[in-house]
Amino acid sequence: MNNNEYVIDEKRFIRTIIKCRCFKKKGEQYVLACKIIQRGEHAYIWDKEREFIGKEFGDKGFYLSPEAEDIVRAAAAEYDMETERAKGPEYTVVPVEGLPLTFYYMQLPDDWFNCYMEYTDDEGRICCKMFRHVPLEVMAKAVLMSIDIKNEDRGLYDRLFNSTSETIDENPFYISAKASGNEEMERRLRLSYRIATKEDCEWLSDRTGKRILPSLPKEYNRSYAVETDAELARLLIDSGFQFLHRPSFSMKGCTHKKMQINPHIKMAVDAGRVDAETISAGEFLKMYEGNA
Repeated sequence: MNNNEYVIDEKRFIRTIIKCRCFKKKGEQYVLACKIIQRGEHAYIWDKEREFIGKEFGDKGFYLSPEAEDIVRAAAAEYDMETERAKGPEYTVVPVEGLPLTFYYMQLPDDWFNCYMEYTDDEGRICCKMFRHVPLEVMAKAVLMSIDIKNEDRGLYDRLFNSTSETIDENPFYISAKASGNEEMERRLRLSYRIATKEDCEWLSDRTGKRILPSLPKEYNRSYAVETDAELARLLIDSGFQFLHRPSFSMKGCTHKKMQINPHIKMAVDAGRVDAETISAGEFLKMYEGNA
């Protein structure tokens, strides 16, 4: 028997909610992540005119006791306050040209971000979505996850995911950073897209206190098999390397005890061939002596 539930007039009520947080709004409907005793954590839809929360997809859900309703209303009110704050001076606005979407972000003390976006869905509803404490790389994905990229919008996809030194001036985030005079964001975006200069890496290293590796010259444009090392992996991520994961089902002839790293294009894979000639993390970093 679930003591957190009771029935009145064939309506199933829940007494309380362990955890409730809103992360999205569709028109007047709030999308809530609710953790409920013996029900687990799921997404539910709620609006201010009803005492019922339903699953985001389907018609299952629960009526709310006064206590549970207070918890839901508090989560909705907190979300409304957060979204209003996102339109204030603490956040940087990123208009996305050609799409009914506006993006806002705020850099946090640990160099991650809170992000907020408003867009119009296929039903014409004004929707908004909040991403809390996410890395820089997630911001571009957040835009693409929230809209339907049509064939004619493929250019936007390329600008958000595959900016090069020739095309980054067309990237919405880069345009916004330049317009607001945010030099750090410009350099961090170039690092994220693996087009940072040696000067960018030195500037960001001074700013963050972390070592940041630049791209090595073209003669290093090859894959090196390197013994897996957690500190090296962290350094590569901080340096803007794109880190690819090789799943277990495709590991035939490979091992996660080795990494493959290309220091010229800043690409890495968390697995390598079992029979590959391997160097240590220290030997790999020696390649940067005189080049960094």
